[in-house]
Amino acid sequence: MKKGFFNNTILALMLIMAGIGTAMAQNYHEIKAKGLFPVSNYARVGETSEMLQNNIIGSGAAIGAGLGYRFNIEITSDIIIFAGGDVLWNNTCTEYRDICVQNRNETAPLYFNAPIWMGVALRTPIGQSDWSAYFDACAGVNIHYTTSTGWKNFEVRYNPAFSAALSLEVGMTFRNYSLGFELMSLGQPTMKGTGEETYHWFKTLDRKRDMIMLNAVFTYRLKKHKKEWKITRKTILEL
Repeated sequence: MKKGFFNNTILALMLIMAGIGTAMAQNYHEIKAKGLFPVSNYARVGETSEMLQNNIIGSGAAIGAGLGYRFNIEITSDIIIFAGGDVLWNNTCTEYRDICVQNRNETAPLYFNAPIWMGVALRTPIGQSDWSAYFDACAGVNIHYTTSTGWKNFEVRYNPAFSAALSLEVGMTFRNYSLGFELMSLGQPTMKGTGEETYHWFKTLDRKRDMIMLNAVFTYRLKKHKKEWKITRKTILEL
């Protein structure tokens, strides 16, 4: 009886390990390259009366680039949950840089964002081909940083700012490659700057950046099909 109990315990452990091995085989990684196209107030130069009323900064952000990483878990062949993050960079547009550099002899800022995501993806195969359509939706927290601006004898340094982030992405997948378009909202991080005492009003700057971007996204899937451990009849008989 003890031998039978021992054998059954070993068999149960083997089944659990096989299940874990199968689940791990359904996990994979993705690397994303992004072209960033700011819209709304994030791309706008200057401030309208509406923006001033809502305490929002016109950033003059220009086209940028980003890299992202996703860890994916397949719940089914069509439903995937994932977590990951991006590192994003935006330059300032020519008009805004001319205002800073030529008119005011001031250093123009650069913009960096680092959103951290969790989300769900839906995949729909197209017939019997290697093509499929996909839709991703995710939410997370964004860390925003603006580089220093100002002059040689006076420089304003901005503190990192935090905000909620949302993203929707649609596209097509062919084998391990995907091309899609993303609508990304990085929320409204509140900017706080620090400067010299004579410019103490910079220390109390409490204005928002309304950041929305339309992005082109290229994705490469790092997916390795692991060999599943299958319990054969011979294995069971040996027990």
